[in-house]
Amino acid sequence: MKYGIVAASPITTGVATLDSTTRIMSIAYSANDKAVGPHNIVFTVLSPTSQALTVSSDFTGHTYALTMPVNVCEGALVTFTAGTALTDPQTYTIGQGAKEIQWNEFTYVTNPSGGSCAFTYSTTTATAALNNASPAAVSVNNAIGAAGRKLTINTSLVSLVSASKYTYTVAVKTPSGAAVGSPTQEIKLLISSNAACEPPTVVISAETQTITHDVTPNYSFTISPYAYTTSPANQVCELTYVITVPSAISAAVTCVDATRVCTAAKDAVTAAMVGAHAITMTAKTPLAVAITGTATTTLTIKDACDPPATLTAPSVAAQSFTADGTSQSYSPTWTATTGTAACSTGLQYTWTVPSALTSAVTVSTTSNTFTFSSSDATLAGTSYKIIVVVSSLSGAALTSPQNTAEFTLEVTAGTGTGTTAGAAALTATSTERATTQVILVTSAVSAVLTGVTGAATAAATA
Repeated sequence: MKYGIVAASPITTGVATLDSTTRIMSIAYSANDKAVGPHNIVFTVLSPTSQALTVSSDFTGHTYALTMPVNVCEGALVTFTAGTALTDPQTYTIGQGAKEIQWNEFTYVTNPSGGSCAFTYSTTTATAALNNASPAAVSVNNAIGAAGRKLTINTSLVSLVSASKYTYTVAVKTPSGAAVGSPTQEIKLLISSNAACEPPTVVISAETQTITHDVTPNYSFTISPYAYTTSPANQVCELTYVITVPSAISAAVTCVDATRVCTAAKDAVTAAMVGAHAITMTAKTPLAVAITGTATTTLTIKDACDPPATLTAPSVAAQSFTADGTSQSYSPTWTATTGTAACSTGLQYTWTVPSALTSAVTVSTTSNTFTFSSSDATLAGTSYKIIVVVSSLSGAALTSPQNTAEFTLEVTAGTGTGTTAGAAALTATSTERATTQVILVTSAVSAVLTGVTGAATAAATA
């Protein structure tokens, strides 16, 4: 046996449906202003094939009275009133941080009165610049109550600065989500540039980065943004940067202005790029005004042998040179390596010799060769201590004692050279020999040492 229903308008068969087997009736009706009652719904008996049955004359089916209370929070049964309008315009300064703008609560009455409606707001703007801002400039909380009905603006995007006001429209939605066309309320928003950022007071610091040719893998580093202060304090300034890479390394090093990230590509860094290079960065204010000053990041590209991974001092022997005017040399040689690479050419040399020999000796910071050439017989008969210390190509100290070699030099008189010195000359020469100097490859120091030598010679021959 099955069941059916018979209902009168407005609860028509299309509104009220019955599962003929389970006898469960469903009502789907949205005409809130007509949902009154009671409405009579008659249940009837049907055959298994849904045909009406012939029943005794005293059976008329079973009648139910259906009452559907109206929803006073929907449609024409609720009337809204907008809250007090906000000051026109609401102002925001670029970079000032988060600012909340809260509109006043809308009120409502229901018919019949006394209904409690959990409505929400709908807040929109037709301005594409605000809707599409990245990162987002404005967020909206459309809930009712003290914690809701807020616009929160937080942006440093100079592109949003405008002499015209942006308009946000606040409307209401009923508890079912239906939009209420009226009333609405407008919020006018004016976004201005920040005078405190035009320009701020900046502090520019120098930075350093170091990589090693043929050793360091692809290497990225970030140049620090300018530190700055503002008046009033704590304003956020969206500065823009321009980074310049010197041409000597531009084939291997690239920098992105927006992120201030620089990358050195390992395979593009060549031996010719070994040395220190100044990467410069300048900045502009949010309104594109140039800020005085340049930040410099020194990128040092080191040779793989700077410093060498291993260093072994040479075995040295005493040397005997003759003061006969010929050139005589000695070259103590260090064993220096990094991996499989020999680093003997990646060293610097600092020589210490007695000052009496400065006019007779030639040395260099770039060579391990000690050269003697003199016809001065007064240098003969004394053993001189020669010290040479190696450092890395960039001047970094290397581990002692492997960085130091020390040998003695015995000078003998050449046949028919020089003159025999008297007692006073020997005394003066002995005093001069007790003084040591570090010979450096600079013209200034060489001149000083030449002066000292000349004085010694004068004293010795006086």
